[in-house]
Amino acid sequence: MRFAVTALLAATVVMASPGDDDDYYQTRTVWVGGDNKISPQELWADVGDKIEFHFLSGLHSVVEANYYDPCQHNGGFASGHFSTDESDHQNADVFVIEIVDDSPLWYYDGAGRECMDGAVGVINPPSDRSRTIEVFKRGASVESRSTNPSDHQGGSII
Repeated sequence: MRFAVTALLAATVVMASPGDDDDYYQTRTVWVGGDNKISPQELWADVGDKIEFHFLSGLHSVVEANYYDPCQHNGGFASGHFSTDESDHQNADVFVIEIVDDSPLWYYDGAGRECMDGAVGVINPPSDRSRTIEVFKRGASVESRSTNPSDHQGGSII
C-alpha cells in the first residue's frame, strides 16, 4: 500500500510540473486595418510568445521591414494578401508568428498606401528609445511605394 501511495504522489508531481507546452507562452493580438491603422502599434512580447495578426475589412497584409527602410520587405515575415469583405468586418484567417528573440521587429501594412499613411508597428521596441515608432512612421510617410509579397513566409495562417 505504501508503494502505491508513493507512486501515485510521484505521478501527481510529474503531471503537475510545467512542461514544454504552449500554456507557458502568451498569444498577443494585433489588429490590421480600420482607418489605416495597426493596433497596438507598439507591443512587447517574450521569446516563445505568438503574435496573431487579425485583418479587418479591406485589403491588408503585414510585412517585416528594417527600421531605416520602412515600407520595404527585408526578407523576414510576410503574411501575403488578406482581402476581407466589408460585411464580414474581420477575415476568418489569422497570420501568426512566433517570437524567437527579443530584437525589435519593425513591420507595416503592405497593401496600397497603408504603410505611407501610417500603418506601421513594432514588436519589442528598443528600451533606450534610440529608435521610435514615431520616427519609423515619419520615414514611412515619405516613401513613394511599399513592397507587398503575395505569399506568406515566416509565419503560418490559421
